[in-house]
This record gives sequence, C-alpha cells and structure tokens, in this order.
Amino acid sequence: MRENFNLTTLRKLRDRVAGICSRPGCRRLTIGPKTDFGVLNIGEGAHITAASSDGPRFDPRLSVAQRVHFSNGIWLCRNCHRLVDGDAGSFPVELLRSWKSDAEALARLNLLDGPRELTGVREYLDARVTEAQPTGYIRFIGVADVDKRSVSEAIEASDEVDIRYSDSIEKALVQLQWRDKDPDAHMAQNPHRKEIEPNLRGEIAAFYHSHNKRLLKRVSLIAEHNSAGLCRLLEILRELNASLSQRENSVATFAALAALRLVLILKDGYDWDEEGVRHWFESLQVETTVGPSLLPLVPKVSHTGSATFGSRFWCAARVGSENIYEYAMFPYERVLPLFLGGVRGDREAFFQWVLPQIFDSNRLSLRREANKISPEDWEPFLLHGSHLEWWSRHRDCPWGTINER
Repeated sequence: MRENFNLTTLRKLRDRVAGICSRPGCRRLTIGPKTDFGVLNIGEGAHITAASSDGPRFDPRLSVAQRVHFSNGIWLCRNCHRLVDGDAGSFPVELLRSWKSDAEALARLNLLDGPRELTGVREYLDARVTEAQPTGYIRFIGVADVDKRSVSEAIEASDEVDIRYSDSIEKALVQLQWRDKDPDAHMAQNPHRKEIEPNLRGEIAAFYHSHNKRLLKRVSLIAEHNSAGLCRLLEILRELNASLSQRENSVATFAALAALRLVLILKDGYDWDEEGVRHWFESLQVETTVGPSLLPLVPKVSHTGSATFGSRFWCAARVGSENIYEYAMFPYERVLPLFLGGVRGDREAFFQWVLPQIFDSNRLSLRREANKISPEDWEPFLLHGSHLEWWSRHRDCPWGTINER
C-alpha cells in the first residue's frame, strides 16, 4: 500500500523552499500564474524513502506515520521527481536530505538578503542555524575535543541539534569563503607573486582559485553529511533504547569523527609564507587506509587519537561476522580483549566505537535480524598489513608486545 503526504505536508514542503525545485542542478520555479487567473504547479512532494515496499529507497524500519511525515519529503519539479525515482541508485537518501537542507537554507538567505546562490560553507552553516533554530549544539574545545556538557544537552534536546565546530575550523571555512569571493585579493597575498612570469600568472591564479573552490564544495558536503548523521544517530540510539551513558559515548565519538572528517579535507588548505605555502592542520594526522577509519590501520602511536580520544594505539577491524561486516577503528587496548576472547555482543563497545562509524550502513540492524550487525550480535576481526590480512586469534600477535605506558 502506498502512503501519500497530506495537503498540509505538501504545502509545507513547497513553502519552505519558496516553491523552487530542490535539486541543485535545476532550481526551477514550480509555481506561477496561468492565463485564466489560475495557478500552475509543476512541483511535487517526493518521498525520500519510498511510500511503498516496491518503491525506490524503501526503508522497512519506518512506520506509516514516518513515511508520510514532513521529514521524509522533498519538493521537486516533475522532471526531477522522475529522475531521482527512476535512477534511485544515483540518488541515495543522504543526498536527497542534503538537497532539501540546502534548498531550505537558500530560501532563508533569499528571504533575508535577496536573491543569491548558496555557494559557501559559512553562509551555509549560518543559514542552517538561523533557519532551524536548534535547541542544542555539539561544541568543541579543541579541533576535535568535544565539550561533554554540550553532548548531554544535545541528547536531551527535544528539537533539532547541530554541530558548532572549533574556532580553528570555523576560521578555515571563512578563509575559503573569502578566497572564493575575491580570488584576486587572495593571490595578491602571495609573497612570491612578482617572481612568477607574467604570462603564467593568470594560469596559476586560476589553478589556486579552482583548488579553493573544490575544497569549499567538499567541506560543504561533509558538513551536511555530519549534520544529517547526527540526527540519524540520535534516532537510532532512541530506537535501540540505549542508556544515557551509552548515548553520550556514542554521540561524543561521532562528533569527534565529524570534526576529523572536515579536517581531512581542510588539510589541503594553506596560507602563504616565505617558503611557498603552509598547509592547515598539519599536526593532526588522519588516514583513509580502510573504510571510515581515520586513524592508523595497524597498532601504532597516534597523537591525534591520543589528543582526541585519550588512547595512544589504534587499529582497524572488521566488525560483524566473517561474512557480514563493516570496517571500524578501535583503541587497541579496548578491542584486543574482545578479539582474543571471541566476545560477541559487547554493548558498551558497540555504542561507543561501532555505531558512530556504521550508523548509516545498510548492514546495520536495529533488530536481531539474520545477516545483519546488531548490538547483541557482532564481534571484531583484527587486520594487519597493507593487504588487510587476518590476524587469527590462534596465533601470536603479529605486532609483538605493545606497551601502553
């Protein structure tokens, strides 16, 4: 049975984006006058996850009320509606949610300041905070050092929550926004600009401008992914009836990883100096060797892991079963006893380290379904080497003895 939006929800979907198609490549006005004094509407309220079991992006975990709720809808023109439903694999749920959030933020900016396009991170973040008026924020003391009080406030919030990044990250975002708007002023700061041959200056300036623009776009997407992920994680924690401490640990880990995801992109940012360029966040070493792991693959000292989570040694593992698994990073001293003991279903480790990394995986189960990873049915399988070899618990540790002192 197909569950459709009611008229009130359709109007809200339309009005919150000012009647504009939410697809970034379209932005077509969907409402206008007819010649007979009527109103012509070529917009439609599309389901982000399908209204029926045979539809695109169907999520069996949602109730009927959730399928027809405003949060599961997006306003699109008829053509874009057919596009996203006809090729669902190219338009996943998180992408449609980011379109919706961007379109609402753009409508808010246009309402306050007049027509414009949403092009920069700082505008995007500010607009989202102003528009949504969330009741709680995840705040940071350092780059990825989370303020535990804000975590508690976010968990208890009855409305939307959001992420307020550290001053150093916000400063980098503002820098990128300024460079995108005024690339000539940025190039004028290059202390070696006069040494560049005149016929090459334009080409080099275009290269740097293009580089900054790509960074700006990428961090915009990551910022939206982080915000949507936080909301989704809080929903899952409620559905799993996690305890207060489990929720706090899970959200704190997620928030720190959210900051590190931005840092991973922003490390390609730079400032001019007499040596050429000085890259941002050089002291934070993050890796993408496998899956979502942002810290080392094999156990070794990670200063970033120590500063962020208070653990020096880190490693990656497959979590789940031998056949159904996802990749996750762990503090070595936390995962080693689970691995060697063949422990299954450790709930504390699941909420603190597994869930914040696989919350958006289709392998995650909120119930004890077969062939799914659930809080009660998972175990870690440690990896080592560049080829992701197994470390069998029946042979000696390939890394030798690691002293945690």
